[in-house]
Amino acid sequence: MNSVKELINLYKGLRNKSLLQGDYKMKYAFVGIGSHSINNLYPVLDYLHVPLNYICCKSPSKVELIKKQTGITTTVSLGDIVNDNEIKGVFVSVSPDEHYNIARKILESGKSLFIEKPPCRSLEEIRSLAGIAKRNNVQVTMVGVQK
Repeated sequence: MNSVKELINLYKGLRNKSLLQGDYKMKYAFVGIGSHSINNLYPVLDYLHVPLNYICCKSPSKVELIKKQTGITTTVSLGDIVNDNEIKGVFVSVSPDEHYNIARKILESGKSLFIEKPPCRSLEEIRSLAGIAKRNNVQVTMVGVQK
């Protein structure tokens, strides 16, 4: 029994070290710079060493401030992200009214998507997103939970 527990603890330790060493090979982007993102999501991504190549916000006046604070390329154009073939996935945390249109563009580009809930406003929209993800062979689409 002790040897099984030791093996489990060894595995957990190796898994945790792997996460903390940031073995992410892909590049990611983030859409949104609200208080939930700043206080909850960005710190987790930073802790896990997830490489963010872009931050997209809707306010041109914030672009230089965000870039100066984070060192990450900042844009007001979602097109910069969806047209960059190096970007594997996109995290989205914006106003729920904007979720569907942003999610649609990301899924149409074939990128994986993490989006805060609700991902859209109707069953028709969610079915549309599911169809787009399937047609574009999107590997991961996940809806997260805001606090």
